[in-house]
Amino acid sequence: GSIATMDVLVRTMVRKADIPLADAVRMASETPARLMGVSDRTGTLQRGKDADIVILDRKLNVRAVWSMGNLVPDTNTLV
Repeated sequence: GSIATMDVLVRTMVRKADIPLADAVRMASETPARLMGVSDRTGTLQRGKDADIVILDRKLNVRAVWSMGNLVPDTNTLV
């Protein structure tokens, strides 16, 4: 078990395990959704799904979060 947040886990996979970013993101989103049986509504960006989106900067730090298509208050540091 771990108390690390998903952004930390993605950063670790990319930086320490040399996993390509696209693969690390898929491992953090699509794979768990499929294993939990909820891939019909989340895990990938597709029409009709939940529209949960995390924007990362080049250093893989969270810059903004959308949940169900709505910007989560106090998460937008893009400006």
